[in-house]
Amino acid sequence: MDNFLMISSTISAPIETVWRLWTEPQHMMQWYRSSNGWYTTHVENELMEQGHFKSRMQREGSPTYVEYLGTYQEVSPLEHLRYQLEDGRLVEVMFIPLRHRTKVIEIFEDDQVNDPDAQRASWQSILDRFTTYVEAGNYTLVDQLNP
Repeated sequence: MDNFLMISSTISAPIETVWRLWTEPQHMMQWYRSSNGWYTTHVENELMEQGHFKSRMQREGSPTYVEYLGTYQEVSPLEHLRYQLEDGRLVEVMFIPLRHRTKVIEIFEDDQVNDPDAQRASWQSILDRFTTYVEAGNYTLVDQLNP
């Protein structure tokens, strides 16, 4: 497991809220970026086994962008996601319910190109933005059965 890195965050919100904000594209657009100066321009998320996802982050005022593509291998609602990125790396995200909080743990394969500490910092930055988004509460959850 030396080629895997791990990050985590404990979020002050119930697991149902955390799961939805993590997986619904309209919410992913609000938090999915690694640093200031970048923003997410597009998200697709086919949340099922063998479903595909795609997100595009773009640098403000620049044509520079990064696309993040992959395929879900396992989807266990409110528990975990396992997926493979387009470059072949594996990622697992676990959602652990705590009393009125949720712990999110991400384990991802080292890209073998960039410094592991830099990779960890970049992924943690995204997770920290997610945590801030959830805890700020500036979102609306639409009932999926009765929109």
